[in-house]
Amino acid sequence: MKRYLFGLLLLLGGSAWANPLDEGLAAFHAGNYSQAFELWKPLAEGGDAKAQYNIGLLFMNGLGVERNLVYARELFHAAAHQGMADAQYNLGLIFFEGMSVFRSNREAHQWWTLAANQGHAAAQFNLGHLYIIGSGTPRNIERGFQLWESSAQQGYPQAVETLARVYESGEIDSRRDPQRAQYWRERAK
Repeated sequence: MKRYLFGLLLLLGGSAWANPLDEGLAAFHAGNYSQAFELWKPLAEGGDAKAQYNIGLLFMNGLGVERNLVYARELFHAAAHQGMADAQYNLGLIFFEGMSVFRSNREAHQWWTLAANQGHAAAQFNLGHLYIIGSGTPRNIERGFQLWESSAQQGYPQAVETLARVYESGEIDSRRDPQRAQYWRERAK
């Protein structure tokens, strides 16, 4: 399973007047992470989920701030409780990999389920993996394949490649299907 921790920094629609969230995003893209942090900090402290998430990414990766996985997790948690799928996905990854917490596939399952239910392709793929292997949840190959298919339909590269490989080899539950393998191989290009 690949690690996609960064997710997407949230892009806001182009408004005529810049706001601190947009200005912070511009500073981030210019490589001025400290300025981005300073612009987002008051918003995050005021409960803005997008700012909390973005600052969580800064702390997770040590960009413009000292790397602090505990604080990053707290910020992701605050944003995730407001329904932000990217934050829910990153919390799942934190628990799956045991970053500053005890490794817990059950917790990863919980957070990835929330994100997957919102159509988050990476969460769908990772959650599908947990169902396929029966880790953190009872094994459910049908559900795992459904999640992989949903993820692949959105063009998530790892899901597309995995489905092509699995349908070609039949390595999971003897699901060899040359036609499905060809279908996904063509989409992997």
